[in-house]
Amino acid sequence: MYVFHVCDMCAVVLANGDTSGVDDATDLERIEAFTENNGVLANAGMVSKPGYWDCECCEQVTIGSAHCFETV
Repeated sequence: MYVFHVCDMCAVVLANGDTSGVDDATDLERIEAFTENNGVLANAGMVSKPGYWDCECCEQVTIGSAHCFETV
């Protein structure tokens, strides 16, 4: 099992398949590639992350808590 730390935008896409909140075509391509490469993921809650961190899905720099998704 592996846990991915993702931003709010990517969490909505991974949990619901809703891409309406993704405005940037590059982000959408990264998210689609991420989901193709990692298959079905389960929401494992949230974790507090100190400072800035990179979303493991869209690769955008984020600050604050991360949504955790794990492989099933």
